[in-house]
Parts: sequence; C-alpha cells; structure tokens
Amino acid sequence: MDLELKNFTFTYALGDSPALENVSAGIQRGDFCVIAGRSGSGKTTLLKCLKPSVAPAGRRSGEILFEGADIGSLSKRDAAEKIGYVAQRPDEQLVCDTVRHELAFGMLNLGYGMEEAKLRSAEVCEFFGISDLYRKKTAELSGGEKQLVNLAAVMTLSPSVLLLDEPEAQLDPVSKNRLFDALARLNLETGVTVIIACHRLEGLLNLATRLIYLENGRAVFAGDPKRAVKTLDDDNFIKSLPAPARLGRDMPEDRIPLTVRDAKRLGLSFRVESGERRAEIAVDCSESPAVEVRRVYYRYDRKDEYILNGVTAAFPKGKITAVTGGNGAGKSTLLKVLAGLLKPQSGKVKYPAFEAQNAIGYLPQDPLPLFAEKTVGAEFSKKRGGAKYSYIAAGLLDRNPADLSGGELQRAALALVMSAEPDILLADEPVKGADSLFRGELGELLRQLCDDGKTVIAVSHDLDFCRRYADLCAFLFDGEIVAFAPADKFFEDRIYYTTEEARLTK
Repeated sequence: MDLELKNFTFTYALGDSPALENVSAGIQRGDFCVIAGRSGSGKTTLLKCLKPSVAPAGRRSGEILFEGADIGSLSKRDAAEKIGYVAQRPDEQLVCDTVRHELAFGMLNLGYGMEEAKLRSAEVCEFFGISDLYRKKTAELSGGEKQLVNLAAVMTLSPSVLLLDEPEAQLDPVSKNRLFDALARLNLETGVTVIIACHRLEGLLNLATRLIYLENGRAVFAGDPKRAVKTLDDDNFIKSLPAPARLGRDMPEDRIPLTVRDAKRLGLSFRVESGERRAEIAVDCSESPAVEVRRVYYRYDRKDEYILNGVTAAFPKGKITAVTGGNGAGKSTLLKVLAGLLKPQSGKVKYPAFEAQNAIGYLPQDPLPLFAEKTVGAEFSKKRGGAKYSYIAAGLLDRNPADLSGGELQRAALALVMSAEPDILLADEPVKGADSLFRGELGELLRQLCDDGKTVIAVSHDLDFCRRYADLCAFLFDGEIVAFAPADKFFEDRIYYTTEEARLTK
C-alpha cells in the first residue's frame, strides 16, 4: 500500500469543527486515484496532509502511512523527492523568474548537478509539450501555462506519488486533455501513483482506478469509479459526471460508459434540456452595445509579438458573452483591456451604453488580492450595498479569505465585486475551482443580472458552463476573435472545441 489513512481526523488550529473526520482509505502503488466532492468538503486539506512540507497546522488524530510507515517520520529529503505536490493556485508555487530556472530549482536545492538538472528539464519539457516556454519569464505566462510549469518542475524530481489539486482548472479543453493524457502516460509507463482532486470528472473518470468522494470532511465512498457512478446519489456528484456516465447510470455496472466512444457504441444519445434559455441573438446589435472594441493591439513589451492583434467586437448589453480560446491566446489580457487596467498601444475601447467606465466590476483570475481584511465579512462591511450580494458567500463571512478553498474563494470574490453593483461584470474564469452545484447557481445568478439590465463578459475554459448559460460565445485565436456566434450554434459547429453532450448529438 503506497498510502493509507486510518480514521484520520484533522481540525485547523483556529477551527471549531473537523475539516476531515474519520477518513479511512487505502491507495495502492500505481493507482490513479480521483478525489471529488463539493467546494469545502476537504479535498485540498486531504492532499496537503499527504505532503508533510505543506501540511497545515492543526489538531490531528488517526494515522497516515506512507509505504507502511508514519508519513511524519519521512526525512525532509525523502518527503521532497518521493511525494510531489502541485498546488491549486499556481502563483503560490512559482519561486523563480524564468521557466528554465523554475524547472531546475528543486533539483539544485537537493544537490543535483547543473548538467543533470538541465537534462531532466529537457525531458519534462518534451513530455509535457512546454518546450516553447523554456526561456520565458514566469510572470508572462498565463494561469494555465503556470500550472503546467509547476507540474513539470515537480516531475523533475521523479516522485513515486504525485498529488495534484485541480491542475486542470485553468487549462483550456485541449490543453486539459493533453495534461490528462500525460498523467495517464506517467501512471502507465513509470508506475507513479497519481492522486488528483477535481470537480469536473470529464476526461478523467475513465483513467481512474479508484475514486474517493468527500462530503463535509468524511469519505462517503472509496472504491471503483463505476460503482460510484452506479451507487452515489449525491446531486453534485451526478452533475460532475461525464455526459456518457450520466446517460448510462441505469445500465449494469460493468457496462456504464465513461467516454463518448463507449456511449456511441452502446447507441446512447443526448437530448438538449428543453428548459435552457436561448434566444435568437444578432451579433451586430442595432442598439448601442455595452462594450465596443475596434482594432485593439496590445503587447507587454516592445520586443514581444502582439498578444491582441487587431481585436474588433461589439458585446451586447444585457447578455452573457463567454470568451473562450487556448491558454496564452490573450483572453485575460483582453479582459484587462476592457476593464481599463491595461492601455492598448492602438485601437479604441468604448462603452456606448454607459456614461462612465466606473460602471465596471472586474473579477480577476486570482481573486485573493481583492481581500485585505482578516475575514470575508469585514471586507463586505467596507463596500456600498455589500449586504445585497452577501448571500452568494453564505457560510463564508466569518472565514479568513486565505483559508478558503478555490471554489469558496471564487464565491466570496464574486459577491464582493457585485457589492459595488457594476453595470458591466468582467469575470476571468468565474467557475474555476467551483463545484457543479455552484456552477449552476452562478449561471442562474448571471442570467438574473442580465435580466436586470447588467452585462456579463466572462472568460472561461468550462465549455459546458458556456453552452448552458452564455448567450454568445467568442473564440480568441492568434490575437483575434475568429468566431462570434450564439452559444448553441457555436458549439454545434465545433468539432474539437465543444462539449461531450454536443459530440453525442452529432
């Protein structure tokens, strides 16, 4: 047994109730284990407790065994080398100014020579397909690129156990699948034990040999993934399943499809839910758009190529527009330009429907810097109209923002931005780290805001969320918007950049 938890209970130092309670589960050497559950259910806490150097302070009971011995008895070197950890927030883990230094940092600190460090860096760059990032500055990387660099840096040490906390949260769908393929290869070809915490199981459940589902800090299921699909009735779990598994839950356990291929072989098809709101939307609106962008060019340095290369678009008032595209395509840069945080080298950004630009609310990709107070509630007390949207952060008002899980932080940050009651909400990955139930709640909230006359422009890699709740979708590629269409038509016409449900209707 690589890792074993025996009645493990953990309570944070200032916490009143356990974050993990009587968790018992075993993970065999070479397992591909997926840990799922709602935001705040204890996934991140569990992963951190499995890595001594990042284990949180608090009260614990029970045991965690690594290779048969108490995990706390590992030497610092063994703990660093044998157990790799990729954090949920990529900026927390980066320590060097360039990618090449970041990849070599861990090895050099453990006494490896520069030649070996460079050779292993070359190996992981080729393995994860990030050779083009090798000489870049880490500050210039997108959130998804930073996450891939963190993973590659961990793998230079060749750990026997790899812990990953939602590594796909900031990756575009194609990059996410490449990451999962790479993790599957690592697992199959090297035998490394992969333990990954996530909310969305699409593209991952078919790789899993074991699934642990947490609910309020308790492991309510630990076993075969298909058995979980068949027996777990938790609404959040069902909504997090791949579309083929949701379709085949009533089938015998051994025949439950986990991929589109399996579902098509069984003759299963998907029908779009009739309750989803869609309207015929003209992209070139006759009325004044909320935001108008005309031939905008932007680059971070004179020596660099343009990130935005003549972007032109009109974002309709009172609609949800989702901006999609690959990692590093310029989506976050475009949002910062729209928010006035970056000034383009040329081109115009106008707000025809509004008199002042202060009508804009901006939710960044990493929302933690929005909080300066020790509790979420204290931050709300400083904001005009704070109480109106504080319900979004229900149950979090007494918590320290730094102690929140990724999904909980997204909820609190969205509520904080909306407390200023902006006319235009610019949201960068608003459902990153959020569980399936909150995704639905957020989608309905955004629709309600639009019904009230607000305008939402959201950058997102979550294509299922975009299909269900966006009115329009824009596709950013090579610094330009190459597609701008109503959401249903956008996903129906796509071949690779689409959802599993859309693939099952073709």
